[in-house]
Amino acid sequence: MTGDCINGCLPGKIGSNCSKDCEEGSYGENCNMRCGNCFDETPCDVITGSCTLVGCADFFQGLTCHQRIPPSSSPVIYIVISIFCGVLGTAAAFLTYYFYKKSRQMNKQNGEVVLHCVDGDKDINPTSSTTNDAVTTGYGDITSNTHNVDYENQLFDTGDNTRNVLVH
Repeated sequence: MTGDCINGCLPGKIGSNCSKDCEEGSYGENCNMRCGNCFDETPCDVITGSCTLVGCADFFQGLTCHQRIPPSSSPVIYIVISIFCGVLGTAAAFLTYYFYKKSRQMNKQNGEVVLHCVDGDKDINPTSSTTNDAVTTGYGDITSNTHNVDYENQLFDTGDNTRNVLVH
């Protein structure tokens, strides 16, 4: 007996009597496999080549950390895009609010008054004026009734059941 391993060494061992571990960075049968990309350049397992104790370095995956993660599927990119969209949306909301408030403030400074009169089903829009002018309604040419006529209070039905009118 010479102590030599006739049938070869077990994975992770090397040497004539198979007593020596694989050198750092290699693993497997006859130590002919190269370790992957373990986190913080930690050596892989000399038998399996796995990085299970520390995990893979950034942008690598798999049991032996040989598989590169494509940049487009990196979670960092999704985080950056999400933050950018959030900032952009917030800025848009603030700008919209700012211009809305500024627009309302400008209208108040100009003294614009917009009147809307509603009578039943008709929407009557009189003309606008500023605070420096007298309020005009566009009905200035209508003369008022100066004749005093006495009527009895009467209720009558218009026939359409929409409203009763009191005439006096």
